[in-house]
Amino acid sequence: MFVSSLRLSYIVIFFLNFLTGVEYAVILPTALQFLQRYGGNQVELGFCLSAYSFSSLFSSPIMGRWSDRTNNTKLIIIIANFFQIIGSFMYFMGVSSWFIIGGRLVAGIGLGVVSVTFSDVIKNTNPDERSPILSRIMVGRQIGMIIGPVFNFIMLNLNYDIGPFLLDKLSAPGLLMTGAWTLLQIIVIFFYTNLNKFNKKESETSDEQTGLLASDNDAQSYNTIQVVDNSQTGPFVLRFYNEYIRDEVIAVYCSTFTVFFMQTVLEVL
Repeated sequence: MFVSSLRLSYIVIFFLNFLTGVEYAVILPTALQFLQRYGGNQVELGFCLSAYSFSSLFSSPIMGRWSDRTNNTKLIIIIANFFQIIGSFMYFMGVSSWFIIGGRLVAGIGLGVVSVTFSDVIKNTNPDERSPILSRIMVGRQIGMIIGPVFNFIMLNLNYDIGPFLLDKLSAPGLLMTGAWTLLQIIVIFFYTNLNKFNKKESETSDEQTGLLASDNDAQSYNTIQVVDNSQTGPFVLRFYNEYIRDEVIAVYCSTFTVFFMQTVLEVL
């Protein structure tokens, strides 16, 4: 039961990342045409694409801090999914170009939970199993981006009226993601368990803390994760510098920025 429940939690996180890839693949190809239906242009396309990441830029650290304080990742995922569901349905509704952009802005708030799930995996896994688990989870987004265009092909000939809204190849991605995020919400409620409940690493934590103390006289090793906790002491600027302005953190920032920047630029051109 322990193994199966833990595996189900990892599968849920994988599915979450899978949906972020699918969303990118189904929204981007038709976004410009959808905006043009309501008088939009390429400038508003830029706002539409940026809005999703812009809101997650602020929601990620907020949700991360919330997770650190409560260790209740399941609740955070549920709340984040509500934003994804609402934002996706707003996109389907259309109404106007700025309403569509607003939908992407709302949905982007939910994207912030992805970093929370990664953090939860890191905090509750042993060093020898951490990298394989993270790599399997992260590949879910790439699989979603590969499979996503298939959904666009399926929705190509849609042309139905649902009340006051038109369901066609341009608006259907919003309804598709509304259903997908709703399905994920149900799966999270019934099958996800907070990873800290499986954490049996008290002795390992003690060993790592002892190792950190001993490392004062040794060369610094990057095989273990150094957790810098400055949340209670020191001025904000110093705490921010110690936590984020480190060589390894800056390297991750730069590599992540380069990958997503080039990917988005090539897709939009």
